[in-house]
Amino acid sequence: QQVDLLLDTFMFFHVVSNTTLSRMSQGQIRRAVTSSSNRYYAGWRDTQTWVSDTRLGLEQTEREHRNPFDETPRDFFSVARTARELGTRFGRYQDLECRSMKQALIDVEQGDTGRVPLRR
Repeated sequence: QQVDLLLDTFMFFHVVSNTTLSRMSQGQIRRAVTSSSNRYYAGWRDTQTWVSDTRLGLEQTEREHRNPFDETPRDFFSVARTARELGTRFGRYQDLECRSMKQALIDVEQGDTGRVPLRR
């Protein structure tokens, strides 16, 4: 649970602008990170799901390379490796999100003008 909160907070700082973060208190950041609201970042729920799925995949890979009888809980360095890997992989994930947004805009484009109506 604490690892999930830590990694979600790490990713929240990746996706939310510094201007927004500078106006938020520590409590507001924690509430934003733990909620499934898209208030600060439109893709936050999807990002949380991606972080969780990626973390579980990384943990499975780590377990395969570890002594199966070692029940040592995750340490700081293990979590730091996970955070670094999330940061490395995030660009590919975000590219998918950008392509999806581009397609949604193309779908509402007026003719071949490259313009999107602001109102419907």
